[in-house]
Amino acid sequence: KARRQEAGGPEQLVIYDPYYCEGRVAVLLKEMGFPRCINRKRDFYADVSRGEVPEFDVLLTNPPYSDDHKERLLGWLLGALRQRG
Repeated sequence: KARRQEAGGPEQLVIYDPYYCEGRVAVLLKEMGFPRCINRKRDFYADVSRGEVPEFDVLLTNPPYSDDHKERLLGWLLGALRQRG
């Protein structure tokens, strides 16, 4: 779910990376001044099916190139955008 962004600096943004990999992205973003990163070791697709995707301002990710991850992520994003109107 996308949050409604209010005025503020990068420290206010909630950045979501649904693909955990090694979990380093949250550390790197914090070092760059973005302390509010959601990057959990969870099954993104299970979260989608249960409606448990966290609220965020920015989705930033590098999905795995194997299988159909890119297509599934883009399909979910397009559906989420359509719901927002």
